[in-house]
Amino acid sequence: MSDLLRLSNPVFRTLAICTGALTLKMVVITGMTIRKRFQTGTFANAEDAKRDGQIVGTNDDVERCRRNHLNDLESIPPFVLIGLMYTLTDPDEDVAIWHFRIFTASRLLHMIAYQAALPQPSRALTFLTGLGCTTSMAIQTIRNAL
Repeated sequence: MSDLLRLSNPVFRTLAICTGALTLKMVVITGMTIRKRFQTGTFANAEDAKRDGQIVGTNDDVERCRRNHLNDLESIPPFVLIGLMYTLTDPDEDVAIWHFRIFTASRLLHMIAYQAALPQPSRALTFLTGLGCTTSMAIQTIRNAL
């Protein structure tokens, strides 16, 4: 295994920590969605709505959690994938670590802005910050691979 993909490499170690934190964040959103479904009695499938008062349909609170989770699915896997490729280019340690930290912080702040329904541009700014980190790493990875 390349020394670049060992926990003794501070860049890879930081990516591993950030990936773990982001995965746990996604698990939390999943739990929030489940909790909102039971609180509101709103389920996506008929077989899930078994008790009186439970419905098959949508609820604004459930949908907010689901949209937050879908946004994570659009942002976090590309970050992890390009983060691994970026790590393999042996980037400057400080620059790489700050990319990972800023992306992770932006996604945590995005979740807060989304769930608390904070006014725009709070959510947009946190999303664009994360997108900027991923884009920057992708450009550097392509440049270094050429």
